[in-house]
Amino acid sequence: MEIQYSFSDKLEYVTFRRPSNFHAHLRTEAIMRAIAHDLMRAVRYLLVMPNDGLIDSPGKVTARFHELVSLAEELEVNPWFVMTVYLTPNVTPQVIEELAKLPFRVEVKYYPPEQGATTGSGHGLPLTESGETLRAMAECRMPLLGHFESVKDKNGRELPHDQRETYFAREWFPWLRESNPDLLISFEHVSTKEGVACIKQDRDGKTVGTFTPHHSILSIDELKQLSWANYGKCMPIPKGPDDVDACREFVTSGDNRVIFGDDTAAHLKESKVGAFGDATNGAFWTAHSIAAFAKVFNEAGALDSRFECFMSLNGVRWRGLLPPDEGDTITISRVSGKGVPPPIYVPEKNDVIVPFGWTIADDGLDIGLEVTRTE
Repeated sequence: MEIQYSFSDKLEYVTFRRPSNFHAHLRTEAIMRAIAHDLMRAVRYLLVMPNDGLIDSPGKVTARFHELVSLAEELEVNPWFVMTVYLTPNVTPQVIEELAKLPFRVEVKYYPPEQGATTGSGHGLPLTESGETLRAMAECRMPLLGHFESVKDKNGRELPHDQRETYFAREWFPWLRESNPDLLISFEHVSTKEGVACIKQDRDGKTVGTFTPHHSILSIDELKQLSWANYGKCMPIPKGPDDVDACREFVTSGDNRVIFGDDTAAHLKESKVGAFGDATNGAFWTAHSIAAFAKVFNEAGALDSRFECFMSLNGVRWRGLLPPDEGDTITISRVSGKGVPPPIYVPEKNDVIVPFGWTIADDGLDIGLEVTRTE
């Protein structure tokens, strides 16, 4: 379809086919219930990452799927869930064959095997020990979704956070791609120009990347200056201006290898206080991540079919899923405020989840848009 929009002196609204979020962490129990409606209400497909609980078997992922379907029915929303399992030693070629036969789509998530690399890491199987499983995945056309950071270099020295993705992209990704030429690979939450280059170098389209507003708006130095810096320290952390520019330019280019995946990852406020360097992983995005990308594309002069393809079609087509119908749309409209929703109260925890960009100070993220209608 041709997206619909209205401008006066600035963007007033844009209507386009329902987007899909191909990277989300729904958490569990009270936190999951607090955020679920915001995560599910505006999307066609929602890809659910496995880092809360060790979901690494057909039985576990099936139980999780049914839990989410029941919750969606209770909330009267209807996303189609794409499930994932954690690449652990339990995910053998035989397990891949079983997962491929399930009545819902399952993909495989790689985390750095070192504990503390990101939330839930430390249980994974190194890629160098995953050859048979990766070959089975390629045969089933089951994608590998990679948190592609190296915690240590090849000499065992620990790398600073701002070098981890770059190191993996330079030292390990070429080996991974060449060793598994038929494997579908998604470079998750790309944050560096080297990560962008890994995707661009694969002309066959088997390598794609998910991109977050988090890594397309602010550099690390800009983030550190803000009152809400702790709520934006998400692994992989934002990088320098050149990296932000590379991500933004690639995302808005119209390339079919860029996919919307906002890395929604709710944390209670209690876990986000302290010095910036001590902040825990994770930033929380709701439907306002969709509006944030509308702002990014608008500023780039790309609020046209390039925007709809990134948000709604590229990830669906790469996976061979049914795209949203032309009448299945959402609308983003201008609002009088900054467009960042208020914190969500979690009564069971007597705490709140603070969305990325929200603050009582004057330096909050200014989106000026929000999702106002879904059909």
